[in-house]
Amino acid sequence: MQNQLTISTETLEAFLTYMSESGHSINSVQTYRQTVTQFYDFLPEEKVIGPDTVSQWQKYMIEQGYANTTNNARLYIINHFMEFLGKREWQHKCWTRKN
Repeated sequence: MQNQLTISTETLEAFLTYMSESGHSINSVQTYRQTVTQFYDFLPEEKVIGPDTVSQWQKYMIEQGYANTTNNARLYIINHFMEFLGKREWQHKCWTRKN
C-alpha cells in the first residue's frame, strides 16, 4: 500500500550510516540513534508508518510531558528520517510552541 511503509531495524541502521557518512559528528549520530529508536519503539508491532505517524508521535510526546525543545529536536530528526525514506510529504510541519 502506498500510504504505508514498514520500517525495519535495517532501515534505521541504513539511515544512521547515511547520516554518519554525510559528515555528522559521532555525538549527533548517537542522538539520531536515540531518537529513531524511540520513534521505532513507539510504532505498532507491525512497525508500519503512514502519513499521520509523525503527528501522532508528537502528540504522544506532548502527552508524556516532554519539553517543547525536546519535541522539536526529535521532530527535526524524524523529518530527516522521512526525507531519507523518500516520504517528505509525511514530515511534520507544525512545531511544538512555547506556552
